[in-house]
Amino acid sequence: MHLQLADFQTGTWRRLAQELHDRIELSRKRNDGDLDPVATAKLRGRIKALQELIALADEARATATSPDKALVIAGGDPHQET
Repeated sequence: MHLQLADFQTGTWRRLAQELHDRIELSRKRNDGDLDPVATAKLRGRIKALQELIALADEARATATSPDKALVIAGGDPHQET
C-alpha cells in the first residue's frame, strides 16, 4: 500500500495526528514519574512508535515530488503496481 501526500491532508489525519501528539505528551509525563527500568523502556518504545506514525506525513511530503520513492507500508513491494 502506498501512502500519498493527500492521505495526510484530510481532517481525519489531522485529528489522528493531534491524538498521537496528545498520547506522546501523556506518555512523556508518565515517563517522568518513578518507573522501574522495564516500564521506562516500554514507555520509551511506545513514544518512539507514536513518533514514527506522525513522521509518515513528513516522509510523504519529502517524497511527494518523487513517485519512485512512494511510501510503502506493511512490507509491500515498492515496485509492485496497485
